[in-house]
Amino acid sequence: MFDIVTAKARLNITDATQDVAVQAMLDAALSLAERYCNRGFAYKAERVRFYDSHFGSFPLPRYPIQAVTKLTGAGNNYHVHKTTGMITLHRDASWWSSGHEVVVEYIGGYKIFPPDLVLALWEIFDNLWSRYAASPTAASAATTGGAIKSITSDGARVEFDVSGGAVSAAPNALNYDSGLPYSAQSILDLYRREVA
Repeated sequence: MFDIVTAKARLNITDATQDVAVQAMLDAALSLAERYCNRGFAYKAERVRFYDSHFGSFPLPRYPIQAVTKLTGAGNNYHVHKTTGMITLHRDASWWSSGHEVVVEYIGGYKIFPPDLVLALWEIFDNLWSRYAASPTAASAATTGGAIKSITSDGARVEFDVSGGAVSAAPNALNYDSGLPYSAQSILDLYRREVA
């Protein structure tokens, strides 16, 4: 699962004081993954417009596709490629030469994320959270989670017990082109829609 309950358990956070920050990092991790992959992952209904319909095949941004609920501007002669997120219209040659606006309403995305996608999302989340936890705005919130393990007064150092599954304070190695941890990017490459 990729949700706030699991995130708080992983971070060893037991109260609601950081719920807004945790949810923001979850949303950011999903958004980064979706932007990198040029597609949506979360299951939901969407409406998409295509203005240049000369090609006859359109990539829907959220897949796998559960169902096309409405198609306007192209009739009912079409084929849905559910796993690749494509819709292909079947028309005669004269229809293609004029160009049309086509509107597709559909439901797509994953109801339950595949395990490897969840792993990639957690890698991104962990990286974002560790950077947030190290920021001055988060310092007073004890974002590393866990009980105090030790205090060193002469060095003014406080160490937290993170053995309950909390993430490391050190971010994973990042690919500077994508901004994603290498480990997450290697998984997301399997889900990426290449755009010409």
